[in-house]
Amino acid sequence: MPLGWPTRWLFDLEVHPDFESTDVIEIVRVLPRKVHLEAGSDAPLNVTFIRAPSSALLKVEVPLVFRGEDVSPGLKKGQYTWK
Repeated sequence: MPLGWPTRWLFDLEVHPDFESTDVIEIVRVLPRKVHLEAGSDAPLNVTFIRAPSSALLKVEVPLVFRGEDVSPGLKKGQYTWK
């Protein structure tokens, strides 16, 4: 996913029967999975979603960024981080 895209947020996605219709068939809870961007402008071209009903348990990967390891008092005393 591109930086800045809210991959951890649930969205209510309205499902319509066709592109120009204003009729809503159903509203589905979704998580964004992948965003395809235009090469020159980084404008979104396509978004792939995962259905996320409220009763479902989802396993997602969350990237961790460790900051300040070089100045951490605990790491300087021999402790370590699990990566």
